[in-house]
Amino acid sequence: MIPQEALMQEAYRQKIKATEEEAEKALGIYAIENGLTLEGFEEHLNSRGISIDEIKKSFEVRIILTKLLEKEGIKYESLDYDYENDQKFQEYLNKVLNNSKIKIFEENIGKVVLASFEESRGKPCNELG
Repeated sequence: MIPQEALMQEAYRQKIKATEEEAEKALGIYAIENGLTLEGFEEHLNSRGISIDEIKKSFEVRIILTKLLEKEGIKYESLDYDYENDQKFQEYLNKVLNNSKIKIFEENIGKVVLASFEESRGKPCNELG
């Protein structure tokens, strides 16, 4: 998520956007490619607790990232592995991350705290029950 957020910050800085029409077109193509009507797709999403607006937003992000990377000569969606493209992407991502305004605060990273300990006296612990 951090690389995506950094790339989105860069796209915002460069004023790269996705129109609602582009997002709706991508959504429609996705539904058709998966043999669904838009209504059927929306029903499927609703059954999983996902709204159509959430999916549209994810398509918007994908379109924005594609535009950003294509502007840099990087293929965002490729079926074949391309070492040179991957290297270009990694170099660009590192540059963007170094220039991003994302801060990671240690206190926001989940910590595991042992609240209690029960001696098992050599018996296997029953973690499920």
